[in-house]
Amino acid sequence: MKSPESESFGLLSEVPTAARITGGVNRFISLTLSRQSVLVCFGLAATIVLPIFISAKVREAADSFPLSLLTLGVLYGVEAIQALLWSQIAVFLQQAGVGKSAFRRLDLWPRALLKVLVCGSSEMTIELTDEQQQIMERIALVDRERSKAEIRNKFIEASGADDDQPDVESTWERFWEDEYLGGEIRGASIGEAFYEPPYGAMLLLPRLFVTARLILPLYGIALFVLTWLAYRAVSGPGAWLTVFQVALALGFSLSMLIFVNHVYTFAEVTVLDPTALLPGYELTDEEKSLYDEIRGRKIRLRKVTLHHPGYFRAVGGYFARQIAVATGYVILSYLLLVAITLAVGLLVAPDSRDELWDYYGELAIGLALLPPTLVGAHFLAFLVLENPRNVAAEVIAASLLAVVPLAAKYLIFGESPDTADLISAVVTGLSAALVALLVVRLKRPTKET
Repeated sequence: MKSPESESFGLLSEVPTAARITGGVNRFISLTLSRQSVLVCFGLAATIVLPIFISAKVREAADSFPLSLLTLGVLYGVEAIQALLWSQIAVFLQQAGVGKSAFRRLDLWPRALLKVLVCGSSEMTIELTDEQQQIMERIALVDRERSKAEIRNKFIEASGADDDQPDVESTWERFWEDEYLGGEIRGASIGEAFYEPPYGAMLLLPRLFVTARLILPLYGIALFVLTWLAYRAVSGPGAWLTVFQVALALGFSLSMLIFVNHVYTFAEVTVLDPTALLPGYELTDEEKSLYDEIRGRKIRLRKVTLHHPGYFRAVGGYFARQIAVATGYVILSYLLLVAITLAVGLLVAPDSRDELWDYYGELAIGLALLPPTLVGAHFLAFLVLENPRNVAAEVIAASLLAVVPLAAKYLIFGESPDTADLISAVVTGLSAALVALLVVRLKRPTKET
């Protein structure tokens, strides 16, 4: 565990104003954009509207009301099939987002989730009051006993042994102590992260669930908006530059929401029992007694220091994978509609074959680039947050690089820069800043945890 004197952002939990603002933003999002009823209504609206503008070119080329209805009917049918298969799709997406089990034969912690919990907790310094320490000790003890019993049952079932076999108990104890509690990820052990003070993994776990539940649905809304902009770009009124500018802005903004949820919301932790995070989780009698007593209590931690850059690198990488999976699936479903629309168009409007190929080919390429753009914006946001001082220096240098040549041209020749010159200067300056920042990042020696 790192000491408080080691390199950090210096962002501590003693920032009640920032915590209140962050909490207010979270409540607004949860009551509006991320509210289940709002998401259901948005999903239904998107299901109806999306095939209409995706098939617009085919319906225009066919110039026939029955053929237009046929095209829309096919697309709505495809969406209905996707809805029927959603339960199987959701299981696959969840596994892709958090990884397979970290223990080969046992269905335990997903690899990516366990990695961020263990690595992230090793990059935190938490100071607890005596009362907070007692509460966390009780939670950790109850969780450890339940986890040990459940994992033991899975271990025996996977090994195909019986409880009464003489070597089963010793083999199980070795697994529990050496491989589970003693298992290390980048120098930090699972047992230390979960069951030893300051119990960083147990504090981080609900934060990950709440942030994912709050922020990830917003990416679906963002992709629908971007798809609408892409449709406008390919059909004439819009521009692809606008599409990707908005994509970068949205990706950067959503990643900033993830960031602030992992800085300021640690100022105050609300005790939630596992049933609030894990559907189908049943409390034992001991757990029920504990959480009946402490459920809903707010714990204001004395001090939390999130170490730079290790903590944000762990959290940023974890959410990057989830963003890639979520946005990738949405765009793949959109591309399926595009491909089917094109196929129908080639059948009902063969005279417009070349025009349809160009139109839907351009649309497909543009849509396919949206997930990498959003993930790239996410990495860029966390890269900036990992290197705030370097960013400030590079932005100043980039501004000079962009402005000085144009200023000199104006002062010497009296020529005002046109729009193309300004755009070129800005792109050149920002590119130079980004390259310099990446060089700084790549040349930085890796720190031992």
